[in-house]
Amino acid sequence: MGHAHDLVVGARCVHVLDRRLRVNAATQAVLQSASDPINGLSLSEVYNFEEPERQEAAFRRVLDSGAPMVDRLIRGSLKPGREFERSFLVSAFCLRDLRGGVLGLVAVVADATEQEANRRRTAILSRVREAVGHTLDVTSTCRELAHVLVPDFADVAVVDIVEAIVRGKEPPTPASVSRVPLCRAASAGDLGSGKTRAEGELYIVGDRTPLALPLADLRPRLVMAGDSGHWLHADPEFRHFMRDAGSHSLLMVPLVLRGTVLGLLSLFRCDNTIRFDENDLALAADLARHAALCLDNARRYARERATAATVQRRLLPPRPVAHTGLDTAYAYLPGRRTRGSWFDMMPLSSSRSLLVIGQVGGEGIHAAIAMGQLRTAIQALAALDLEADELLARLNDTFLQLVEEHRASPNVDPAHGESLTATYSYAVYDPVSCTCVAGRAGYPSMLLVNPDGSISPMELPDGPLLGSVDAAPFAATTLDINEGSILVLATPTLLHAVGPKHLQQLLSSSGASMQEVCDSVVYASGRGGEPPEGDDILVLARTYALPLGRTAVWSIEPDHEAPASARALTRGWLSQHEMSEEVIFCAEVVVSELVTNAIRYGHPPLNLRVILDRTLTVEVSDASATSPHLRHARATDEGGRGLFIIAQLADRWGTRQTPEGKTIWVELRTGTVAES
Repeated sequence: MGHAHDLVVGARCVHVLDRRLRVNAATQAVLQSASDPINGLSLSEVYNFEEPERQEAAFRRVLDSGAPMVDRLIRGSLKPGREFERSFLVSAFCLRDLRGGVLGLVAVVADATEQEANRRRTAILSRVREAVGHTLDVTSTCRELAHVLVPDFADVAVVDIVEAIVRGKEPPTPASVSRVPLCRAASAGDLGSGKTRAEGELYIVGDRTPLALPLADLRPRLVMAGDSGHWLHADPEFRHFMRDAGSHSLLMVPLVLRGTVLGLLSLFRCDNTIRFDENDLALAADLARHAALCLDNARRYARERATAATVQRRLLPPRPVAHTGLDTAYAYLPGRRTRGSWFDMMPLSSSRSLLVIGQVGGEGIHAAIAMGQLRTAIQALAALDLEADELLARLNDTFLQLVEEHRASPNVDPAHGESLTATYSYAVYDPVSCTCVAGRAGYPSMLLVNPDGSISPMELPDGPLLGSVDAAPFAATTLDINEGSILVLATPTLLHAVGPKHLQQLLSSSGASMQEVCDSVVYASGRGGEPPEGDDILVLARTYALPLGRTAVWSIEPDHEAPASARALTRGWLSQHEMSEEVIFCAEVVVSELVTNAIRYGHPPLNLRVILDRTLTVEVSDASATSPHLRHARATDEGGRGLFIIAQLADRWGTRQTPEGKTIWVELRTGTVAES
């Protein structure tokens, strides 16, 4: 069979085909340099076209319709034993006689191998730049790189990276790579019977092996399986892999940035695919440079994310705290991007508890720091025993100061000009009255699981975001809560992932502890797979009422006998609960001082309440909004020592404003009482 390897390399050839689509004698006469006779062959036979039947059908359509075929790209070969190693641009025109009769075809064949290779290389480089590096995740970037190169550039692609960069650590220098673990980050393509490492597997590169040399001298390698000599034979396992996979050529390109090694890109071509050449090696080096930059960006982001996650976790509650009237459990699930999500559970005065969940706008270390500042402000304001709406108003003032500080930061600071807002949802539960004061801003309403297992959203007013310019007032709602109900505070993405029906089944399960229920909800959200974009938080709190007999309330007449009467009532009640004489004595002193101050400086009506829980709480309420202040009386003063004495005896004390006036409360330990 004839062929045209002397005819068209880098040239354009004209062929005359008869009506049978066979090359005729005219072509033979024109092509004086033909080394083999091609007269009588089809064009597909001359150029070993890919899919010859399909190409012949295309020529037949030109012959039948007369419509020309221009620049049809067809793969072929100039040598019969080398299939599809070149690319040809083929045009065909109908050849007619003077009367319009069809004589045959004129076919023009141009060797477009180099042009097509350049076009493909440009297209591959463009696809890599478009598809690789957008996730800012090291492993995902490696997978994107491997899959975009197969099959257009390589039959098999393998990406190995230095294990340390997955954790955001600094990459090693070439001299230390042989002692650093590599991780098989990604692979793509059909390996046939070839055995390779599994994705995620760690291994140490041996010295003077095919993998070690490119990492040591940072030079890419082009290796042919048949003429690799001692270079490939230095690693029998690697040689066997190439043989089993049917690979005839290999590119090994180090992923290098600023003189440090991030990993190695290995590309294989197998079976009948055209072998790699020096142009492919140059292209692979360009691809590796872009991939290395993307990997380093992902590494830096991983480091920043790890830092932000560490800061955020350190700023969240370190462990559950026992709360009166609440059985609590929580789960914090970090996402791919740290979004400044936070929660808190704080004990308040008079056996009450504050539950809060929220999120600071933005992501990364700046959001985590802002979250920590916000949480600290909440704790400080909660200790002042403000009303819920007043607490949020003061918290918003504090947050607005943080916003101004962010805006006034230097231009080089990433926080410069950053808009800062926060969403939140909160609840204050009182086990004495079984009521809950709650509110929200930007967050969906909390869920309430009733004792019968039904779930309903709590109808709460939606307040303005913290840090916003909205001047709307902060509102709160007081709700009656049945004992045995569950308060659910959670990020919307977590609840959406579980679904309302499944969520009700999990939250209404009887006999399970709160932590078991919390874990079941997390499992149902599917967080065992790829984490979502942002953080998820779940806080559960089962409510209980303070047992009967653990609290007492008396109305006090504002006369000179009131302190003595209040002391007697307190002693009698504490004696019934078998309190020690030391606790009773301290309680009497506190009651006497509080009642005396209320009569002297307050307004009726006066009430005395005693709550016996983990601590003993003594409260005196009156209708005056004026709060007392601790004084340090001089030796000659006849008064002014009441609150000083209380502060010495109490574990904690404070003032709580109420719609009716104020309440002065004092907590005493029922075990070892502070010495006066």
